[in-house]
Amino acid sequence: MEVQIEALIGSLVLPDAIHWDQDTQNLYFVDTNDRSIHRYTPSTKIYAKATLGLNNVTVIIPVQGQRDKFLITHGNKLSVITWDGKSEKVLGIETLTALDNPENGSYIWCDGKADPQGKFWAGAMIVGARGGFAEKTGTLYNLEEDKRIKRHFNSLTIPNGLTWNKVTKKFYFIDSPTRRIEEFDYDAENRIITNRTRLFTFDDHDIPGAPDGITIDIDGNLWVTCFGGGMVIKVDPTKRECLLEQIRLPADQISSLTFGGRNMDELYIATARIQFGPMPAPHGPENGAIYRITGLGVKGYPGTRVKL
Repeated sequence: MEVQIEALIGSLVLPDAIHWDQDTQNLYFVDTNDRSIHRYTPSTKIYAKATLGLNNVTVIIPVQGQRDKFLITHGNKLSVITWDGKSEKVLGIETLTALDNPENGSYIWCDGKADPQGKFWAGAMIVGARGGFAEKTGTLYNLEEDKRIKRHFNSLTIPNGLTWNKVTKKFYFIDSPTRRIEEFDYDAENRIITNRTRLFTFDDHDIPGAPDGITIDIDGNLWVTCFGGGMVIKVDPTKRECLLEQIRLPADQISSLTFGGRNMDELYIATARIQFGPMPAPHGPENGAIYRITGLGVKGYPGTRVKL
């Protein structure tokens, strides 16, 4: 079957944290710069957006066992919102917990996901009082059952993509400026990660851009977005530095991805159109869009609802 790339939604700014909910057959994502959350139903092509008016909205995940409830990250806070997936405004918001801000700046959450057991994990970084992020001040956290935020390791700059292989008990993580993917052993019961190892390095393969989002297919292979590189790559994590495939997209800033569809054989991809450091915002309607790739001949896993 031939690989096909189709644009589904446009006119976005920084769509991210794309999440497929298998129970409802809906795709959820945020637009961080637009301060909004979004839902798209592929079977009906119905698209809904709610504007939150909150700073740095970076994640949206449905909550297990609670209808119309979603965990979101915004600024330094973790909150639960009530949203029917149709209205332009949310019906309510409740803050669960927050990171303590440092003296000369503030924490903002970055990418985050629920692990296969439903526990929430995310990175956070410090933004200075005058703007701009501070290097090596980011940290990876997870949310414990008592709503305590557990710290794992720091000295990160832009903590982004994360995914798990529940069969091999591995955790994969991206700190974007390092231009590499790292692998850890993962103790799911105790939520402990150990044995940090460099798995794949962009520099060694002359891959443009920086790694950002990451997901895993049922064969255990990793799919990674290249922000500023205009492509998605496929990596075999059973071997060091093993690049399997590169897929070019019409857009340049590829931010996030997830498998989805009724048969879990479609790859949904978010692309941005922002100025980032010296990188100017890309022009053209092909940027700032959600894409769907079909015909890959592989299936993935749906997003996991968060357990609170």
